[in-house]
Amino acid sequence: MVDRLAEASDKGTFSIWKYVTSYTMDSVCETTMGTKLGIQKQDNHPFLKCFERFTELVATRTLMPWLHSDFIYRFTSYYKPYYYNINFMTSFVSKIIKEKRQALLDGTNSKNAIDEQNNDTGKPATTTFLELLIEYSGGDRGYTDLELREETMVMLLAGTDTSAVGASFAAVMLSKHQDMQEKLYQEIMEILGDKDSVAAEDLPRFKYLDAVVKETLRLYSPVPITARTADRDFVLPSGRKIVKGSGVIIHIWGTHRNPKYWGADAEVFRPERFFDLQLDHPAAYMPFSYGPRNCLGYQYASMSMKTVVASLVKRYKILPAEHVVEDGEKPLRVKFDIMMKHVDNYQVQLVRRK
Repeated sequence: MVDRLAEASDKGTFSIWKYVTSYTMDSVCETTMGTKLGIQKQDNHPFLKCFERFTELVATRTLMPWLHSDFIYRFTSYYKPYYYNINFMTSFVSKIIKEKRQALLDGTNSKNAIDEQNNDTGKPATTTFLELLIEYSGGDRGYTDLELREETMVMLLAGTDTSAVGASFAAVMLSKHQDMQEKLYQEIMEILGDKDSVAAEDLPRFKYLDAVVKETLRLYSPVPITARTADRDFVLPSGRKIVKGSGVIIHIWGTHRNPKYWGADAEVFRPERFFDLQLDHPAAYMPFSYGPRNCLGYQYASMSMKTVVASLVKRYKILPAEHVVEDGEKPLRVKFDIMMKHVDNYQVQLVRRK
C-alpha cells in the first residue's frame, strides 16, 4: 500500500480511499480465505467494484422504506444491479470454498500462498478463518457450503469497509493536526527504527497510535448506529417506556459526542483523553457496538487500522487537501453508505519523508 501511494505523493491533493480499501480487502481475503486476490495491483478488480456498488445499493434501499418490499423493489432500476452484484460476490466466494475443501481433503492446503509466506520467515503456517470453520465444524460433516459462505461473507465485507473507513478518517484527522502527527511519527520511529514494516508484536507498544485510532473511532465511528430488540419492558430515565419486543436504535455518533460522558471538549479531537480514561458508563464508548452481540472482528479491525496508520505516517507526512481552509475542529462532512463515510472522499496530500 505505501509503495503504491508513491505514485500520488508530492503531487497535491488526491483521495487516499482507493489505496486503503484495496489494501483492506486484500488483507481480509488472505486472513479469511487464504486467497491472494492482488486487488492492490488492479484498480478495477471486479470483486471490489461489485462490493462498492453493492454497498451503495443497500444504503439507497435502506433509506427508502418503500423499497423494503421485495415486490416493489423488483420493478425498480435498482433490482437487477443489486442481485447481479450479490450473485457475483457469492459465486466468487463459493468457488474459493469448494477449492479450499478439496485442498484440505488432498492435504495440499499447506502449500497456499500465506503458508509459504510464513514458512519463508520460519514462522508456523497460518490457519485461515475459513479453514478453521471447515475443520472445527466437522469437515464434510460440518457446515454446509452455504453456511460457510454466509460466515465468510460477513467477515470479508464487514472487515474490508470498517478498517478502511477508520484508517482513512485517521489519515484525514492527522492531516488537520500536524502537532499530533509529529508526536505519532516520533513514537513510530522510536519503536520501528529502520524496519520497513509493522509486525503484530509491535502493535501493543504503540501507546499514542492506539489513542489516535481510538479518538478517531470516537468521533467518526464507521458504524454510526446499531439496533437491538428489547427483551423486557424498560422505563427510561425520562419516564418513557420501551415495550418488550420493540426495536431500539442506539445512536453511537451522539453517544460519542455527549458532553455528559466526554466533557466540554467532546467535539474536539484529543487522543490524550484515552491515556487515563474513566467513563461513567462502559457503553459510552462503543465503536464496535457493545454487549454479547458486539463486533466479532473488532481486534482484527483495530490491528489493521493501526498497521495502516503506522505504515503511512512512517513513510509520508500527511497534509490537508489544498482546498481545506476550515477550522481544524469543525466536524467533517459525512454520508451514509452502509458505513459512515467522508463526503469529500478522504482527500489529503502526501509528502515523502526524507
